[in-house]
Amino acid sequence: MLTQVQVTRWVGAYIYAWRTGQAGDIEALFTRDAEYHQRPHAADWIGRPAIVEGWRKQAPSRHGTGRFDWQVLLVNGDTAAIREVRVDAGLGTFLSLLVVTLNHQGQARMLQVWRNRV
Repeated sequence: MLTQVQVTRWVGAYIYAWRTGQAGDIEALFTRDAEYHQRPHAADWIGRPAIVEGWRKQAPSRHGTGRFDWQVLLVNGDTAAIREVRVDAGLGTFLSLLVVTLNHQGQARMLQVWRNRV
């Protein structure tokens, strides 16, 4: 069973990786065969190398920026739902729902993100 503490730890690492934009920080979040799906941008990255490449291409100018406010909405088995509000200077405010499935080592096997500008 996944705990709130494990989810909080993963979210902290996710924000850290966003801020650094470093491949190693992004890789640490995901299993080797992880899937990352993002809507409405239709990003579907399968496997850690594709996730790292996609993440870094998507936002190279924004690494290190932004304010994150987040809340764990629920934890069920190995999956958690997280509400995220991110404010990016110059780009605006984004409201996101993240649904993440973590393994026993705290890495994401699956991350699904629905993001909208508000």
